[in-house]
Amino acid sequence: MTRTGGSDGAVSVAYATADSSAIAGSDYTATSGTLNWAGGDAADKTITINITDDSIFEGDEAFTLALSSASGGASLGSNTATINILENDVAQPGTLSFTTSTTSVVENNTTITLTVARSNGSDGTVSAVFASVDGSAIAGEDYMLASGTLNWADGDAADKTISITIVDDIDVENDETFSVGLSGANGGASLAVADATITITDNDVAAPTPVPGSIGLSSSNYSVNENETTATITINRTNGSDGAIAVDYAISAGTATLDSDFTDTFGTLSWADGDSSAKTFSIIILDDQTSENDETINISLKNVIGGASLVTSDATLTIVDDDTAPIAVNQPPAAPILISPADGSTGVDPTLVTFDWNMVSDPDGDAVDYLLEYCVNANFTNCTIVQKPTLSKADTTTIFAGIGGTAGMSLALLGLVGGTSRRQRLIQAAILVVFALSMSACGTNIPLPNGDGTMSQTATNLQANTTYYWKVTATDTNGLSATSEVWSFTTL
Repeated sequence: MTRTGGSDGAVSVAYATADSSAIAGSDYTATSGTLNWAGGDAADKTITINITDDSIFEGDEAFTLALSSASGGASLGSNTATINILENDVAQPGTLSFTTSTTSVVENNTTITLTVARSNGSDGTVSAVFASVDGSAIAGEDYMLASGTLNWADGDAADKTISITIVDDIDVENDETFSVGLSGANGGASLAVADATITITDNDVAAPTPVPGSIGLSSSNYSVNENETTATITINRTNGSDGAIAVDYAISAGTATLDSDFTDTFGTLSWADGDSSAKTFSIIILDDQTSENDETINISLKNVIGGASLVTSDATLTIVDDDTAPIAVNQPPAAPILISPADGSTGVDPTLVTFDWNMVSDPDGDAVDYLLEYCVNANFTNCTIVQKPTLSKADTTTIFAGIGGTAGMSLALLGLVGGTSRRQRLIQAAILVVFALSMSACGTNIPLPNGDGTMSQTATNLQANTTYYWKVTATDTNGLSATSEVWSFTTL
């Protein structure tokens, strides 16, 4: 700094740097301060500013130095100076390169993306042209033609990408290739890996050779009980299910006789493409009443269509005879169901008591006798029970005998069902006369069934103000019996 036009008195001036294209802290050190002159001092003063020497190419840059706030009566002449920092670094526009020289893509992935990197510098604006080139892959058939320009701004070192559409055809073919090349780099950039080869991996699979499989009977021997009426035969499709197939089936007599032991059966079984489920057909078995040896039917498969192979094409069905002499097991009759006097009833007239119960059936159709017992004690001891021989009669009849006593009374009521031979009628008539005379002596009549599925019996001259217990037992001609519940009633 110079002081001109006088040197009287002490003067001073302030100074400071200011950024322009050069940036304080990056390109130079910001500087500020005050310059002072004493009275009579006209010597030049200096300001030192430190310049930063980086290794980045950035071209010439500048900043300013300004004077201000002159004091002591001094005035400012030229108060601003521009300082140019001259670039001493060599520009590094960088190298453009594919990040890989080979890559692959599966045909059905639809796109492939290539990456181009700028390395070893980013000085200045640079660009490069790209274009695809056919190999064994053909543009428009296997991929879509691609071309264009990649651009980088000054200082831009980011990767750039190229996207290429892949055509997913249905042709079964070998893997195919094409390439993409870089060219025409400008802005001082150079090219390194300038070509990338792309392999398109085919995803189409050749249709497999159809495998229709095998058809066969599930067994070479089947059996069925004669009384099961049908035999079900199963045919399996194994080892493949490609395509529609069919097979005919038929049967023939072995030792069994057509229309006596079985009915004729024939037909066709079919499988759709992909169907591997088992199929069946039925043979109707005739259940005769003849005891005979087991008999056989022949089963056969033939006439396969659709390319399937035939395995286990013949089988034997054995009809197991079920005709054996049955072993008869006699069953007892049902237990009679009491009706009246109701269980626990009171105020029953002792001079005339009517006993009612349901008649029962015998599962074997045997004749059934009924034995009525009533007594003043629940265990039916000290009661006289009158039992008559079992007889058969066309219509159900009741016969009973009553015997009075202080300890109790027992009454036998017998229902007769069966044949009507002359001998049986004579025996029955004799017994009826005996019992009729006995009843007459007691002043009692012989009852008959009521015609509504029930039977009745009357008893007279029971003890007054006494609890009686009663039950009825049904017995068939084989001696099997069933007894009703025990009911009670109390007389007046």
